[in-house]
Amino acid sequence: AGVIVAGEVPPYAFVGPVTILVCRGNVGVLDLSELVKTAAGEGRGSTASAEAVTAVVIRDAEEALEEANAAPLSGHVVFLLYLNDKTFLDAGGAVARLVQAAMDRRIAIAPVHEQDPASGGVPFRNFFQQTPQV
Repeated sequence: AGVIVAGEVPPYAFVGPVTILVCRGNVGVLDLSELVKTAAGEGRGSTASAEAVTAVVIRDAEEALEEANAAPLSGHVVFLLYLNDKTFLDAGGAVARLVQAAMDRRIAIAPVHEQDPASGGVPFRNFFQQTPQV
């Protein structure tokens, strides 16, 4: 059953449809978004796990936020931001630009801080230097 840490948020299922926006320049976020989608169907209290997984849609943030002909966003929309040693260091600054676009539209930013150094985890203080000033 794993280790339970006091204050840790237990697994849970999403309620209603969820759209997760991801930026291809945010290294590792695509794998993370698939893990979140899978976990949505395994959450505690979920009576219809297959429905929970299909209720989660992963969309490319650049297409969804910047293309004129993009399909409208639906459900609860979040921008998934994977915080690791490469965050905001992408060539061209797409991650920073799309985070700003999401904030301008009042889309919730869901940051996930990688803790494992072998997977790109760095101390949180590093993000104060990596995050662009706007």
